Amino acid sequence: MLQTVRISASVVAMDMVRRQATLRGTDGQAFTVKMGPGAVNFEQLRVGDHVAATVTQKVVISPNDEATPSPGSPTAASIHKTGKVIAIDSAKRTVNLRFDDGVMETLPVRSDVDLIRHKLGETFNFRVTEMTASWIEKTR
Repeated sequence: MLQTVRISASVVAMDMVRRQATLRGTDGQAFTVKMGPGAVNFEQLRVGDHVAATVTQKVVISPNDEATPSPGSPTAASIHKTGKVIAIDSAKRTVNLRFDDGVMETLPVRSDVDLIRHKLGETFNFRVTEMTASWIEKTR
């Protein structure tokens, strides 16, 4: 699943050669973001800056009973969350999830996924495998 979000964070590390920044979100979690060609303000950023960014995330979703990579393995995600199904709307092809941090979100479901096979209370792992910023700027 691809998802575009707007985030607020602080810069904790920069890699100018790879055009990557490690950011710490408002939840305290650090993650690395690749800077796309549209992120023209990247060269002006410094460690300690507070930023706003538009980021496209590649998210892999798997049932909770499937094994997830251990931290430090090459395929381990920089962000991992678990969500529990609290509602299913077959007509709209959406599910409502409550994540382990208490956040609730409604997500679309692909047409090839059989919603009948899923039930309320089922849990899923969400791993962000890649993040690319299309826009970034200092906020203060």
